[in-house]
Amino acid sequence: MKKLITMRVIPIGLCLIFLGIIGYNSYQKYCYQSEVRLQSKLENKLAKRQDVANKALLSQLKRQHYDNYRYLKMTSFMETQINQVFSILYTFSDYQSYNRRQKLLEKYLSKQLQQDNRLFAKPVDSSGGDYIGTLKISSKFVNSEVYLMPQANLDTVSSLVLVTYRAQTGNQEAGVGTGVYEVNYNLKSKQFTEINQVTRLNTKMQE
Repeated sequence: MKKLITMRVIPIGLCLIFLGIIGYNSYQKYCYQSEVRLQSKLENKLAKRQDVANKALLSQLKRQHYDNYRYLKMTSFMETQINQVFSILYTFSDYQSYNRRQKLLEKYLSKQLQQDNRLFAKPVDSSGGDYIGTLKISSKFVNSEVYLMPQANLDTVSSLVLVTYRAQTGNQEAGVGTGVYEVNYNLKSKQFTEINQVTRLNTKMQE
């Protein structure tokens, strides 16, 4: 009888141990699967965050590229407009060509600027004589350097301009001079609304 009980107890004990092992293995498997799922979720979140960061960086780079492109395009446009104006302002050889500048610049300048005496001062001395013809003064535009300034509004482009020209009086050797201007250009009217001289540097005689 005792032997029979012992034989029955042993298989039951083995079964319990076996079930315990199976349960432990199942628990371990469950923990592992949970960890894998959690790791996968974390990786997905990180991937999404990285994707958002990459998109933000790409958007920023595109914006910078657009801003650089727009700046270069606007600079090129302003260089063309400014060269057209200052090549006329700084090129004359006698009284007639000096006065003709105002007519030639009408389409580039606002009505108010067309009447600006600082740009179109009458070439006469105190006695009313023509000093350009008397002194044989002539000037020729050489080039300009344009530096865009921050835009106050979308309609107006402001720039600093360094103008280089060659001037001559009578039979003297021609000298190179420079003038610095601040200009405003209206994109709607396609005309300059302000041309203000900041400073003029002394003319240097060519060697």
